[in-house]
Amino acid sequence: MIFLFLFNINQIEDINSLYLMDKSIGSFPYNWIEEYISNRNGIRTSQGCLDIERWYQVYNGKARMDIGEHANFYYHFYKLDDYNFHIETHRFDLDITPPPYIITLTVSPDYFKVYDFLGLGFGLWKNAKRNFRVFLNVKDFDHNYAISRVHKDTIQDPYLIFPFQLKVVGNYFFSGGFINFNFNKGFRSKKKISFRDVLLGFEYRRDDEAELHIYYKFNKYVKFYLFSEYRGYDSTSDIFVNPYAETLKSLYIQPRVNIRISHKEFYIGLPIYYKFFHSDSSFYKKWMHGFTLDYKFPVYNWAKVSVGYQKSWRERWIDGIYYSGEYGDRESRLIIGLDLMFLKKTRFRIIEGIELDGFPENTLRHPHNHTFLSLQYVP
Repeated sequence: MIFLFLFNINQIEDINSLYLMDKSIGSFPYNWIEEYISNRNGIRTSQGCLDIERWYQVYNGKARMDIGEHANFYYHFYKLDDYNFHIETHRFDLDITPPPYIITLTVSPDYFKVYDFLGLGFGLWKNAKRNFRVFLNVKDFDHNYAISRVHKDTIQDPYLIFPFQLKVVGNYFFSGGFINFNFNKGFRSKKKISFRDVLLGFEYRRDDEAELHIYYKFNKYVKFYLFSEYRGYDSTSDIFVNPYAETLKSLYIQPRVNIRISHKEFYIGLPIYYKFFHSDSSFYKKWMHGFTLDYKFPVYNWAKVSVGYQKSWRERWIDGIYYSGEYGDRESRLIIGLDLMFLKKTRFRIIEGIELDGFPENTLRHPHNHTFLSLQYVP
């Protein structure tokens, strides 16, 4: 489910001028992604500090149960806590896999039924590393039936057009890397709002999201990894007593190059973050870009230490006023990390940011500059 906190959420997010750098170190590394998406079971989490009141948290979990030679049952869990998005989904998939095809019945129940969805998928399936599926999902699928059972003296809001979604997902592993994608295109829904058979107006909404991972190994020394995610929605209403219109778009992209020399690794990341929000009473747009440099070296077979540097720039347009170069629009920090790998591909990582702006006085007074940790287990 998704709750969007629109009361000055852009102003609240602006408090965290480190947001781009946090996204960069909070994202899962490519080797974690590769292990997770190519295994049938697993759990992972990444979390850290956004500001003095909020945590950034993301959780993934999946479990597979074989129920026949060509039939499997999957459970998927996803949870995200961020400034604009608070999402929690529990999804159940029944996969029927007569080679080389796959048919999937998917359902996701939620405490608030408006976030339920039901869908049917069809595609090609070789194994967990090579597959492709197309889903047609519908959200809030039993809404009209429930409304028909409600007393007529309450506001009625049946769908005239249900919130359908076209979802395309797939993995493709090849000798030099992999591509993993999840694109979810929403179609605009339409609700008729009435009270005692008197028409009040209509409500419309559409949600979109996408995620893309691309990894390519040029040779044993140089590797490339790209991570990108997009989330957005638009919602409008022409209800006579309370018309409104809102649009939100959020895009994060990080290309990254890894260079390995004699068991030592150098990372260069170039993250970009774009956010756009518009309503009847507010306009907000933001661009952030920067870089992350990281040097990682082993101290044991199961432990690596990293030292790095981050820099970011920010531009904002708030209700027609352009902001750039003010406090927080230029940020830099040192990052120190520890990576541990245990048995059965259990991975742990912690990264501490150290303030560099106003060095050395401000660094000595307030050295702490956000901490992020990640954990992953795949059997």
